Formats: sequence, structure tokens, C-alpha cells
Amino acid sequence: MAINTVTHGIRPFPEPADVFAGDVDRYFRHLLPLVSIDLARVNPQWSGWIHLVNPCEPADGMIGDSTAKYHNEYLQTNWLAFKLDAHDRYELLGDWRYFYLENPELNRPDPQFQQEQDQGMAAMQDLFASIDKTIPGFSEAAKRERVSYPRYESAYAQLQAHYAEQHEGYAVAKRRYQAHGKLFSVNQYPRDKAGFAREPSGNFLEQLGGTAVGSNWVDTDGGVQLVVDEEWNDVYPIGPTGRRFHFVAHVPGWNYCKSGADSILLFYEPVERIAWLTFDWT
Repeated sequence: MAINTVTHGIRPFPEPADVFAGDVDRYFRHLLPLVSIDLARVNPQWSGWIHLVNPCEPADGMIGDSTAKYHNEYLQTNWLAFKLDAHDRYELLGDWRYFYLENPELNRPDPQFQQEQDQGMAAMQDLFASIDKTIPGFSEAAKRERVSYPRYESAYAQLQAHYAEQHEGYAVAKRRYQAHGKLFSVNQYPRDKAGFAREPSGNFLEQLGGTAVGSNWVDTDGGVQLVVDEEWNDVYPIGPTGRRFHFVAHVPGWNYCKSGADSILLFYEPVERIAWLTFDWT
């Protein structure tokens, strides 16, 4: 059941302080709160709120695929987990260095790539010099037009830029929600002077409750135990303690941000009150 309008038990764009415990700014740097869900909407025997969040990473690949030494039973490649505290706020179940940008030592250029880049720049300078012989002043004109060999950026620097883009897109969608009461992502543009009044809005949730259908997320390498039915119509993880996690909801990350997973899937284990998220990339 997709949810396109705000209904009871659904809170789009919750404040970070209502979603994260402890160092809220640190959480918000990495994780964008999309929507909070009253657990009773999924199971009347449950109480409290749970949150769908969109990690700002990855720009490429999958979250956690470059920080394996900081994995644990819950934080795995493409799997992210939180404990819900007494106030229904998330506490990360693991080491912050699971997030790539929490490893500043990775912010270094690749020596081989740097050497290749230097060689490329030298070749371009030689080319400009040879052109100057037949077209005097070409090099100076190229400088004025900012023609140059592209500078190398480390994966860390590229991810920093991606983070900024994700936060900017999220802020645009949040402002549009506050103005219109509907979800319009940064990727949407009004087609006429009516603005967003005639535009189809996005879904706050693509599915609430029911079962999770298997897709690419089932094939993620890692240590997460999954129960998969024969038709892939009911898939769920089993936690390290042997307890089943129950499907809560899913939504594309790009409904709220510039980009994101094609589906962010949220699971919940009610005894220890743990939220476990995984991501489908199709």
C-alpha cells in the first residue's frame, strides 16, 4: 500500500533531534530523516515510532563496502542498524567508522592516478605549445576559457561533494513539503505557471506493512542471515540472537533526495527494539 498523503501515524521530514540520540549533528551529517512511522500502523501490538532514513553514501557501490574492518553482526555491506532508545531515537549499533567519511586517512590521492594525471597535464601543455606555432596566442586563450586537464579528486573528496548534493536536494524537498503538504523531489520541475499545483507528487512510502519482496538486496554479500520463500515474495532477516525481523516499509531514496537507493527497506525486531535497513539497487 503506497502512501501519497500525510495520514495518521506518518510524519514526513521529522526533525533530526526526534530521530537520533546523542550527537545529532554527527548523525545528520550521514543520515537524512525521511519519514517517521507509528509502529502500531504495522502491528497493533507494537508501540512507539520508527524511522526511515537515507544515508548520504554511497556515491558509487554500496554503503559499507569499503569499511569492512568496522563491520559487526549488524553493520554489514548494504546493511545498517540502530537501537531504538526509550524516546524512540536511533542509536547506531556499531562503529562510526563504518561510514566512509569517518575515516579521514582515506582522503589521499592515488599515487598511480596522480602520476598519470601529471603526465596528461604535461602532454596537454606540449599540445598547446605546438598549436601556438600555427595559432599564436592559443595557450592564453585556452587559459581564459578555463580549458585544462581535469584535476584528480580522491574518492573521499568526491563523496564529500556527493554528501553536499544530497543535503541540498533533501532541503529542497523539505521546503516544498512545508509549502505544499506533498512530496516533490529536487528532480521535479513545474511544467507551467501553476507550479506544483498540477504536478503529481511522490509517495511518502511505496509500501507500509505486509511482506518484503526479494530483489537485488537479497544477493548482497555479507553475514546477514535471510529467510527467503520459494517465490521471493516474503523475505526477512534473522538477527544475531536468532530473532526474526519484521518488514515495516520501503521507499526510494530519490523520492526525497537528489539520488539514493531504488528502495530503502526497513525491518524491525520488537523484543530488542532494533531497526535494520537495507538497500535495493536495480
